[in-house]
Amino acid sequence: MKKMIDSPSKALAFYSAITQFDNLGDLLINKILISEVRNYARLVVNVNGVPEWYRQELGLLPEEIIEESRSKFRVRIILAGIRRLSGFKKNTFVIINPGHSYGDMKVLGGVFFRILINSTLIYLSGVRRCRFGCSIGPFWGRRESLERWQSRLTYFNSVRDSSSKSYAESIGIQNTVYFPDLAWLMETRYTRERPSIESREFVILSFRDSTPGFLGQHLDAQEYQNLLFSKIDRIVEYASNVLSKKILVCHQVERDESMSKLIYERYKSTHKVDLLDSRVTARDMEKVYSSSCLAFSNRLHVLMFSMAFGSLPVAVIDSKRHTKISGIFIDYSMESLILDIHDKDTFVRQRLDDLLQRQMPSLNEIIVDSYQKNSAIAKSLIQKTILG
Repeated sequence: MKKMIDSPSKALAFYSAITQFDNLGDLLINKILISEVRNYARLVVNVNGVPEWYRQELGLLPEEIIEESRSKFRVRIILAGIRRLSGFKKNTFVIINPGHSYGDMKVLGGVFFRILINSTLIYLSGVRRCRFGCSIGPFWGRRESLERWQSRLTYFNSVRDSSSKSYAESIGIQNTVYFPDLAWLMETRYTRERPSIESREFVILSFRDSTPGFLGQHLDAQEYQNLLFSKIDRIVEYASNVLSKKILVCHQVERDESMSKLIYERYKSTHKVDLLDSRVTARDMEKVYSSSCLAFSNRLHVLMFSMAFGSLPVAVIDSKRHTKISGIFIDYSMESLILDIHDKDTFVRQRLDDLLQRQMPSLNEIIVDSYQKNSAIAKSLIQKTILG
């Protein structure tokens, strides 16, 4: 591991690589953010507790890597801020991991006052806290108070959808700005030109067994699955009988494997269904997702990644509770790509007919335009935030 050398000519950005290692979505949005920040700042990435394979997938440079405890890393951040502040050098930043932030204090694995004091010390040392590409809420108990306080200490505080912004304002967080989900920065041939339905062999099914309620209101797990499967039944029938497509069941989050097997077992004897045994990875996602014309999921980044490789993404969700997805889709005039699990089963056929027979051209235009606009917005905001 190379010795870290402070360069006064470039901004300094601290980043912790701790996240969900079994989740392809978290890997790629972290990788994209690291790549963009690297253009304007010297990165210091703490990989303590991070598997070697994950470090390699992030594409970290040897000189960017350090490995130390959270407390030592926090001291390093504070001291770097003080040194740079007193020496009138370039700014120092701490970059918050992208994704969905919600829950109570247990989710953070820390004590309220300790986190409160540490975040305040980092702020007072002159370090600029930045949050890019996040959804937030719901928060419970003291976590809500902590988030409200931390927002006041945040130099760039963003959310990736209007639902998160509304929620933030409802709990007293007023300084959020829009910053798109980092998956919009993916560049493939299909983010510029959309393929035809006829050119693809499969329809993808990829689901988690439950979803967190945005307002803390959870459906019973069995009730949720009953509603979900009633829609998947109709989707499979449509894909097989109307589109004459094979079904590919896959997962890109490790804990969704059991749900994938459950889906496969349900349909394998009556329809042409293939099961991808292993988790979709960064190395094979293009092969998997570019084989499908439609991707049905209740995972945001299954929908986003499959869309990047040419699939039409259809969210099968409890839209009132799962606003992490519904908010983004509605913000981009893609609400017709939402199938609510509470809708009547007969609505599935009507919606899919309408999508494929009438709305495809306009949806493809929206998707291509959204990639172009959101990529430009994200790149510009990161540059302006770090360079000032």
